[in-house]
Amino acid sequence: MAPIQPLRFHEFLIPPFDRLKFTLLFVLATGFGWLLVEGILSSLKTPVIAAFWQLQGMLGTLVMGLVSGLIVGATQWLVLRRYVPDWLWILASAAGYVLFMITLQGWRDLVFAGVANLPLQNLSWLGGILGVLLATLCAFWLGFAQWLVLREYARHSWKWIVVPPIAVLLAFALFTGSLLLSQMGFLLPLDARVLGAGALGTTQAIALCTLGKKATGTSHSPPSLLETAPEMLDYGQVQALAEQLERRLNQAWNQEISSDRPLVYQVGVDATGTIAAYEPLNQSALDYAQQTPLPDLLRPPAEPEGVETPLPLAKFQIRFLPSGSLEIISWRGIPLLWIGFGMIVAVVLVGAIASYLLGRL
Repeated sequence: MAPIQPLRFHEFLIPPFDRLKFTLLFVLATGFGWLLVEGILSSLKTPVIAAFWQLQGMLGTLVMGLVSGLIVGATQWLVLRRYVPDWLWILASAAGYVLFMITLQGWRDLVFAGVANLPLQNLSWLGGILGVLLATLCAFWLGFAQWLVLREYARHSWKWIVVPPIAVLLAFALFTGSLLLSQMGFLLPLDARVLGAGALGTTQAIALCTLGKKATGTSHSPPSLLETAPEMLDYGQVQALAEQLERRLNQAWNQEISSDRPLVYQVGVDATGTIAAYEPLNQSALDYAQQTPLPDLLRPPAEPEGVETPLPLAKFQIRFLPSGSLEIISWRGIPLLWIGFGMIVAVVLVGAIASYLLGRL
């Protein structure tokens, strides 16, 4: 009987094989939150209410920031709660939005009062640049407020503070690119609200996928081969090994499992397709490992003498389902660069469609 290692912690806050699904849902949740905020604010734009809030000054800005933060924070947390179960994310988002909008309003009034005497041809572009710089600086408040929650769940989470400012710059770059293309004769009008929501959601989702998960306990067992072995990074090679592994497991799996829950494992495969190591990721996998072909197919590698670093492994998540089917997912999932680029392209397309539809109304 092959020894089974104790359950260990995941390396990342968002498991790599969940990245694509998480990023898509998080961006949609952010966009839906912004859409709800826009709907609420639009419904309040009657002459009487608009005049009332204009008289309130900073109080109106505070209420707007509070409503925006609570709604967007709540929609994001519906996706994030699986990984960050603390509902304080909603309150932190609300505080961040309030500080962002109040600080931006105060600084903008001061700055624009100072440049009001400039010629109109200079005021237009200078006002745009100053507005982006101010929004970038004020966005640090949102990053800081949300970091106060994330630090309890993620390692090196201080990097999160710069994520909202990066989102502001990304949205500005996309919008500026659209204007430059228009001046060159390529008309690609983009809706600024879609760009803002999409840039924020994409940037935050990708950043969350890079954060390491903070351990909630300690393990006294020595590190396993799956932890010490370097990981194969060639996506094509990993996919080929996944197909080979699936064929081998299907051929060797001839016993039904007694568990009514999936058996989930992390499995490491060397360059020849041989299973070099595996670890259970849930209790059922620990209890019913002998009902899977993994113990029989396990062939721990013999490292050459004088070589301290283990040979690289392709790592996968494998799920043996009670129905008798098998699921194999690359442990690293789709590269984050691909996901991020794909989401930005999708945001630009949605922004262009929204701008076209709104222009016809």
